[in-house]
Amino acid sequence: MLRTEFMVTLMRNILIFVLFIGANASLFSQHNLALNRAVLHSSVEGYNPGGHLVTDGHSDTRWKSNLTREASLIIDLGEVCRTKKIIIHRPHESEIQVQVSVSQEGTLQQVKNWKPAISETGIRQKTSTLPFSSSTRFVKINFSAESEIYFEVSEIEIQGTKAVQKSKKAENPNSPGVLSGDGWKIMREGYAEGNGQRISELSFDDRKWIPASVPGTVLANYLAAGAIPDPLYADNQLQISESWFTADFWYRKIFVVPEAFQGRKVFLHFKGINWKAEVFVNGQYAGNIKGAFTRAEFDITGLVTPGKTAAVAVLIRKNDNPGEVTEQHLKDPDGNGGIIGLDSPTYVSAIGWNWLPTIRGRNTGITDDVYLSASGPVTISNPQISTQLQLPDTTRAEFSIQVSLKNHDLSPVQGKLRIKSSYFLLEIPVDELKPGETRNLQFNSSNSEQLMVQHPKLWWPNGYGKQELDDMAFSFISGAKTSDSLIVRYGIRQYDYHYKNGNLFIWCNGYPVLIRGGNWGLPEALLRNTPAQYDLWVRLHKDMNLNMIRNWVGQTAHDAFYEACDRHGIMVFDDFWLANPVDGPHPSDEKMFLKNAEDKILRFRNHASVALWAGRNEGYPPASLDSALRDMTGTLDPEKHYISNSCRHPVTGLGPYEIKNPDWYFRNRGETFHTEQGIVAVPVVESMRAMMPEENLWPVNDMWGKHDWTQPRVDIYTNDLERSYGKPTSIEEFCKKAWLMNTEGPKAMMETWQYHRGPGVLVWMTHPAWPSMICQTYDYYLEPTSAYFAIKKGSEPVHIFRNPLDGGIYVANNTLKNITAASVEVIILNEKGETVFSKTLVTEIPALQTQLCVSPEMSDNRSELLFISLKLKNIDDVVLSENFYYVNPVETGNYTALNRLPEITLSAECRSVLSGDKMAVEIKISNPTQFPAIMIRLKAENAADGSRILPAFWSDNYFSLMPGESRIITITPEEWPSSEIKVTAEGYNCPEQTVIWRK
Repeated sequence: MLRTEFMVTLMRNILIFVLFIGANASLFSQHNLALNRAVLHSSVEGYNPGGHLVTDGHSDTRWKSNLTREASLIIDLGEVCRTKKIIIHRPHESEIQVQVSVSQEGTLQQVKNWKPAISETGIRQKTSTLPFSSSTRFVKINFSAESEIYFEVSEIEIQGTKAVQKSKKAENPNSPGVLSGDGWKIMREGYAEGNGQRISELSFDDRKWIPASVPGTVLANYLAAGAIPDPLYADNQLQISESWFTADFWYRKIFVVPEAFQGRKVFLHFKGINWKAEVFVNGQYAGNIKGAFTRAEFDITGLVTPGKTAAVAVLIRKNDNPGEVTEQHLKDPDGNGGIIGLDSPTYVSAIGWNWLPTIRGRNTGITDDVYLSASGPVTISNPQISTQLQLPDTTRAEFSIQVSLKNHDLSPVQGKLRIKSSYFLLEIPVDELKPGETRNLQFNSSNSEQLMVQHPKLWWPNGYGKQELDDMAFSFISGAKTSDSLIVRYGIRQYDYHYKNGNLFIWCNGYPVLIRGGNWGLPEALLRNTPAQYDLWVRLHKDMNLNMIRNWVGQTAHDAFYEACDRHGIMVFDDFWLANPVDGPHPSDEKMFLKNAEDKILRFRNHASVALWAGRNEGYPPASLDSALRDMTGTLDPEKHYISNSCRHPVTGLGPYEIKNPDWYFRNRGETFHTEQGIVAVPVVESMRAMMPEENLWPVNDMWGKHDWTQPRVDIYTNDLERSYGKPTSIEEFCKKAWLMNTEGPKAMMETWQYHRGPGVLVWMTHPAWPSMICQTYDYYLEPTSAYFAIKKGSEPVHIFRNPLDGGIYVANNTLKNITAASVEVIILNEKGETVFSKTLVTEIPALQTQLCVSPEMSDNRSELLFISLKLKNIDDVVLSENFYYVNPVETGNYTALNRLPEITLSAECRSVLSGDKMAVEIKISNPTQFPAIMIRLKAENAADGSRILPAFWSDNYFSLMPGESRIITITPEEWPSSEIKVTAEGYNCPEQTVIWRK
């Protein structure tokens, strides 16, 4: 009896085990663990046969080293796996030696503790199989030969056990009709094994394809899938095959058409692709898209069934003229731009500039959202909302509204158009729309009295008032049903454009705006940008007291960018897609260019932030394009100004692009609208360590060149730094001296426009697209440089400053209100800490003016250093502005005497406070000595692991303290760490002081 029960139990357990094995066979079967996994090669011949091609699953691609006796490949399996054997496929037979090492520790960039796995073994055959029993994540294969050869490998398989990711089934999107997000697949066209009709069928097998998400370029999706190393780290750009990504790629997704679309017309929308595309749905051709900056809409009503699964396939075409790779070196910046200009509109910056390496594939892909919509027979499109104030009276505003209706039906349709805002409700009868008819409707106060509104809430640029925004809802109603509806967010404001001495001044709501802004070259190197990121980046500009961003060569094209600028009061100087003629030819397809330009204007013209259109960067568009763009902007967006050239009348530009002494700016800048005034802002040492290996940090070497540290900036910046502050001997000392270099020039750059009251200046650049060493205010990791706070200081709405030419102390009031009974305090010390001048006075500063307050007079002073502290307080003794300078009255620009200052021990304490609706930390820093504490930098880290707390907003940083002075600085992290916060204070003449803040 017992034996029978035992046998029954045993058989049941065996059956369960067999069933489990069958259901989970992938967990126990061997797979090629290396398939589509990232690889680092030790060398490569040229730019095409990169190491990652040995794991792409295709026998006709290969890695090829340069001529050498030794080479290696490192493969990242993504996680620790059990390996059984390694198979090396080569295109031809040759006698070489192979050695394999393994590791489970570190990252692909910095693998730790290699251990031998296969000792040196000779192989000769084209396919060689080696036993490889190990538990590892990283596999390093060393190749060697007796003489110099080109090592070539077509494929490497690492067989072992690892769960296979099953293909995702179609899922209902979070929002009905949203196709953006995960669930996409991509494959290079030559390996897709089908045409558009076949690939867009539900039965098509895409299990070998790379998982992807949209928006997402091909290169970004390969990186996200772990198939390539990070091209932005070190010189990894050279690890990525140029030819592999300069190709056409398919995108594919299975989705569910919302059941709610039943009985309605269904449209498939693309907000942006690069460069051209062909779209297929359920085995049928839907249409094409031409150009990187136009939206597309396809009527797919007859191709899909609401409530059912469907498939979409998109063939992304590469640029016809992608150009050649540019490679920066320490002594050679290589060229800007190239022949890719022929393909504009496209991401021309992706060919490479002196602030960005060549992006493999040139950022081709689906670069913006994809979604479905449904409507009745009539759709609404291209609404335009214009507002005109009755200046100088700002208590009345007149609306002008235009909108297009289209009847997609085969029968006539009539109904009513409903327009609703916070100020009015219009219901306009619409006479019969004929089949296929598009009708443009226009409304203003002459045909609708409601469009003259009283006491409107105005939108103002940052620093001049609030950013009041409102929603206007449009709907077309036929019978009792809403055929279509849309909502447009807008702001009531009026731009005006005035000329003085040939210079362009921008006014808003009847007042002149002193432009303080920056240039964006590209939002992110691989176009990995989300609405949250755009909001953060724009808030950083607002925090710097800036009020304009120039969309350089139109390389930013997402709604979220413009929406963030609307929210935060940042005006947009918006370029079209023409680089400097020196940096690339005219577009070859003007029809495509103008079609994209038309859609750009229609798409973004309602944004309160859009203030100016520009035809070309640093040059004039071809006459035909210039004329067309001028007519197009004048017709489609008549309330805005168009200029042909970003650096010629009525504006100026062309740098210079290096930091100058403060007096240079006051002599040479401040009276024009200058569109590119350069800075070089070396990042902090922590960011240097994040962008390259430790062995490349010091001394200066070609790895720096890969990150934009090239001529002529190298010699200019280095010579100026050494002359002003002495020669650094380590990376830490170099970066600390750079704190000083990054401050005085950029601050003076903004102050000279405060002094001269000129139209304004745009810094080149404020936003980095990748880990760069030059043009930025905050770095790629969102760590503010000292230039960030210099520009924030120099751009204050109310600002006290020193003119280096006459030594006078001035106050600029850029607000719309007079400042009365203001207290101006000036204290000047010599390097011994002795007071050589001190004065306090009360004055008034009229709105929108700058005035001289104090002209310090000092007895004969031969000190090589003077420290100048300035404070402006209101009648309630609240500090409105404070400033600090160090100057050498004996030899301008020589501040090496700072190195003689005595070392100062600061005191620090902190507490938590509320900053608006967010928790913040207040840090009180005090200087208890009789000498100034120079250039104090605060940094915040997670106490548990030392990681930086980024991003975070600081009320101030890189500041100096006079003897006995204290300052309270607030830090507001975007996300609070789970552990304690370690705050470190360190100055140029102050050793580190650390304080721990506990929740």
